[in-house]
Amino acid sequence: MKRSIFLFNNRLGKHIATVPTDSAPIAMTPLSTGEKGKNLVAASFSDMTMATYNFEGSISSRYQPTSTWATPGVQMALAYMPANQLLYSGATNGDVYSWRVRDRKMVSTLAGHTDICMSLCILKRLNYLASASLDT
Repeated sequence: MKRSIFLFNNRLGKHIATVPTDSAPIAMTPLSTGEKGKNLVAASFSDMTMATYNFEGSISSRYQPTSTWATPGVQMALAYMPANQLLYSGATNGDVYSWRVRDRKMVSTLAGHTDICMSLCILKRLNYLASASLDT
């Protein structure tokens, strides 16, 4: 089984690169850091970790994880809110966690769902985070 992130040029419909990973990728989201030349992406993996990647830069550093950290369970959904610079992750236990990416620190746990959190969506104008779960 191939454990990889595939990069495509969506305008050309062309495969650009395959980034090997240690575990199966589950979810990804872009991170808007405001830094020039930083095209960062956060990804969650089946081994209960998350990582950030910079898909720009020199060939030697491109496609390598810039940071990796352990998470409480598998994170099924990711969303980044630039307004507060927090990464949100939805877990298999139904909780939604917020993370400060720069130091990989969990900031808070948002409880409420009773089943797997499958999707997260940032509502920028309202400064809200919406979540969807398999619970009823």
